[in-house]
Amino acid sequence: MIFVINSSGSVKLKPCSEKPLLLVKMVSLLVLCSLPLMVSSEPVSSSPGLDLTSNILPDSLPDGDPADFALPVYLAEPKSTYASKEQPGTLRCRVAHARKVYFTCDNEVLKSSTEKDGVDAKSNSKYKEITIDIKRSQVLDILGEYSCRCHASSSQGEVESSAATVDIAYLRKDFETPPYSTHIEVGSQAELRCHPPKGHPAAQVVSWLRNGVPIETKTDSNFIVSSTGHLLILQATLSDTANYSCVAANVARQRTSEAALVTIYIPGSWSSWGEWSSCNVECGRGVQVRKRTCDSPKPVNGGPGCEGPAIKKKSCSKVCPAVDGGWTSWSSWSTCSTD
Repeated sequence: MIFVINSSGSVKLKPCSEKPLLLVKMVSLLVLCSLPLMVSSEPVSSSPGLDLTSNILPDSLPDGDPADFALPVYLAEPKSTYASKEQPGTLRCRVAHARKVYFTCDNEVLKSSTEKDGVDAKSNSKYKEITIDIKRSQVLDILGEYSCRCHASSSQGEVESSAATVDIAYLRKDFETPPYSTHIEVGSQAELRCHPPKGHPAAQVVSWLRNGVPIETKTDSNFIVSSTGHLLILQATLSDTANYSCVAANVARQRTSEAALVTIYIPGSWSSWGEWSSCNVECGRGVQVRKRTCDSPKPVNGGPGCEGPAIKKKSCSKVCPAVDGGWTSWSSWSTCSTD
């Protein structure tokens, strides 16, 4: 008997009394040694030592569809997010080497909101990407944490992502510390403070408005927004008189504070003293006066007036000239008396 291998790779035994026994043994040994290679169902890698079960994309892959011989690899796992009244929380998942990708939330399979296929620019691997939108009402229906995972499967098995949570986001209306109206002297420095409303996640000051228009701190060097969100006016000018509002936001929404009127004023300042007036009498003791006015400059935008008197007085005297005395005419005689 000898082993005969046909074109399909199957092995048959045929009688052959004419063949030498040694030749038959040699052919049989050759066929038996080669048989495991032909009937093996394991995939053959074109790259020795290539790990097709890793969660990292290899530099190269064998020919064919990787979903047939490799486990899925996550290019982007879902990240925890927030849902609010205005908008749902969106979870995104991108996987290479996958035939099927889906989400489960609270141990329930959910239908994807979007699905698309693409090619990763860095690795040139084909991928599947899906998203789901989680509404605020869905999160409220669950007692405790609303948790989701992305699942991806290939011919070699299924891989699941790390858990991502969806939380409720909100932002209150009232600011903890809104900016307050104030008066600032021209040329001085001032700070407008702002603490956002309570919210989850915590809100941040994102901008300031002057008369409803955003302040561009990159182009206007007279304004600085501190790391804590307060507005600094480095050197106040009259043109900085305006209504200022603080804008705070988180993922839920954006809030704008009530406007605070900032008034830049100029305090009044005295002019120089005028000359003394002449003495107000022709002779004897009198008074001299000199004046000044609060117009250098005048008060602007309710600035304080000038302190001190506007008029100064001092005594004066003039010597009266000497005049000799002289009698008047005699008066008429009186009537005769007994005396």
